[in-house]
Amino acid sequence: MKDFEPLVVGFVCYECVYAAADLAGTSRLCYPPNIRLIRVPCSGQVDMVHVLRAFENGADCVFVGGCLKEQCHYVDGNAKAEARVKFLKKILTAIGIEEERLSMQFMSAAMGSEFVRVAQSITDTAERLGPNPLKNTKPSILDSDNKRENLKAILHSILGGLGKKPKDFTETIKGFGDPEIDEKKCLGCGACAYVCLNEAMNTEVGGGKVRLVHDYWRCTACGNCIDVCPMECMDVADTFDLLRFLSGEEKIKAEMGALFCQRCGNSFLPVLLEKEVRKVLDDETIGESYLELCPSCRRIEWAERIKASHGYRGEWKRVNTKGRSTAYHCMGIP
Repeated sequence: MKDFEPLVVGFVCYECVYAAADLAGTSRLCYPPNIRLIRVPCSGQVDMVHVLRAFENGADCVFVGGCLKEQCHYVDGNAKAEARVKFLKKILTAIGIEEERLSMQFMSAAMGSEFVRVAQSITDTAERLGPNPLKNTKPSILDSDNKRENLKAILHSILGGLGKKPKDFTETIKGFGDPEIDEKKCLGCGACAYVCLNEAMNTEVGGGKVRLVHDYWRCTACGNCIDVCPMECMDVADTFDLLRFLSGEEKIKAEMGALFCQRCGNSFLPVLLEKEVRKVLDDETIGESYLELCPSCRRIEWAERIKASHGYRGEWKRVNTKGRSTAYHCMGIP
């Protein structure tokens, strides 16, 4: 501890806090030399990944600096940064890092002396708390363009470096969501999975069942599934669950019976949806077997009709489509 020199990293906005640090320098005011400033256009651009990355790389304390409250040059960037910092402090506590190591600071470009005071105060806090326990650990390699994946990877890396298990932590916050489906209304149409931009909601068919499965850590609570649901049976709550986020486990949100194809025997269509489809489709137009066959076998039936009407001869060859619905090709010649 005698040789301990704390490292403090600050993500500071260019308009105010960085200007305040510059003013302190030109005014010949002294502050601890262990402060490392990273200039950003606005404190609202500082992502949770950036802060956790600083801790992962050995920073003893981190602070985010923004304009004075209600005076942000970009309207509400400092308010967004403050909300992220409050949220991150709770996550740090849950994963085993003291929340005092992270702080949010507000100042104007004319507050050079205030910057000196803040720099000294944060340095004193770092000296009191001691070295960051992650100093001697190897940082994770982030090779994804998805911030959600990077956040998950960094949290796992930090937990591995600390040798700890995360505590149970939940909080209501925008950007993370947990959908609920009223199974009494749901038809299993899969519209929610079709419009999900992050592939958080998916449909699984098999064993005579259709399941709507949700991947929690991917969900951003965008609300597209609510807007598209024809039965209005979806609702998404803004919530963050640390343990579920880190586990990456999928959860079945709805399950219903499915029809079996009369030709191949595979289940393919929810029973409730079939009843609704029959209300709007004309059996005489589409044929009685339309809803009795899965999409693959339906194509075969229509192809056989064409074959019979145009005089094709030959055999149908089953083609492997790597887990997707089976495809068939006519190997005959007209």
